[in-house]
Amino acid sequence: MHQAKNPNAVEGALWLHDIIDPRAEKAEEKSAEFAVKLFTSAQLPQNLIMDTYRLIVMTASHHPKDVDEEILSDIDLSILGADPRSYERYKNQVRQEYSDIPLYLFRQGRAKIMQGFLDRLYTNQLYHTPSKKEKFEENAWQNLSKEIRELKDMKVAIYAGSFDPPTNGHLHIIDRSRSLFDNLVVGIGQNPDKPTGRFKIEDRLEMLREITNGMRNVDITSYPQQYLINFAKEVGAGYVVRGLRSEKDWDSESTIDEFGFGVHPEITTIFLRTPDALSRISSSFVMGLVDSDPNWQEAVKERVPDAVFQRILTKGQVYF
Repeated sequence: MHQAKNPNAVEGALWLHDIIDPRAEKAEEKSAEFAVKLFTSAQLPQNLIMDTYRLIVMTASHHPKDVDEEILSDIDLSILGADPRSYERYKNQVRQEYSDIPLYLFRQGRAKIMQGFLDRLYTNQLYHTPSKKEKFEENAWQNLSKEIRELKDMKVAIYAGSFDPPTNGHLHIIDRSRSLFDNLVVGIGQNPDKPTGRFKIEDRLEMLREITNGMRNVDITSYPQQYLINFAKEVGAGYVVRGLRSEKDWDSESTIDEFGFGVHPEITTIFLRTPDALSRISSSFVMGLVDSDPNWQEAVKERVPDAVFQRILTKGQVYF
């Protein structure tokens, strides 16, 4: 810090540049504005206030233009050049902080950001002060290269359906698939033969989230009015999972697979057979049981997860 022209401003920026949640829109600018108000109320010198503001705003891009900005940027990015164990902890903390974001989206965004930092290493523009270059560049190269490789090599699969509603057969396929892949994206597609559906898509999403609660590598989403194979490409999935209940399923699924291969041959379809005990369960069959007999509740309860059964009981009148 002894090389800084305004060391107090650098120190102030270090303390306050993340005072506003980094996930907020224009977080750095808002943090800088907070610093201005704080320092102004404390009647600190105007040059300190303006320098601190400028330094904090710089952390949005980490493209420093003077020595003070270089010092702050190097300190702020020092974690990228930390020892491997410390960097691993940092990675886990970042994922935890953004745990509400589906893994397939986090993976894409994180890889893009880390690649940007690695590109700057290539051009000798990540660290700027001689001491930080010497201390952090080699580790940063290894850390960034490893994380990008891990993110890109993740096995991502998509399992899609109307899930109207989800059944025990669906849950079986989800549970098997999540053990085979790093990330399973369960997607609700709009069925042109069922333009409205028995349950609203928002309700089906909630049911899927409830029955997969605790499955950390499973993401729930929807993709209205889009080919499954194109959505798989969009989310970065290398695999499409399809459940097979019968020979009839194979006939229709193989046709879909042939179409998908023609569009994106790099995406592989994985067929998982449903156990005999679940092979005759379908969403249509389950809903056909509702109110069809005085004992319909027991029949339905045996074929759907409890969260789905409760939804049918408590909200069925809205849909049927």
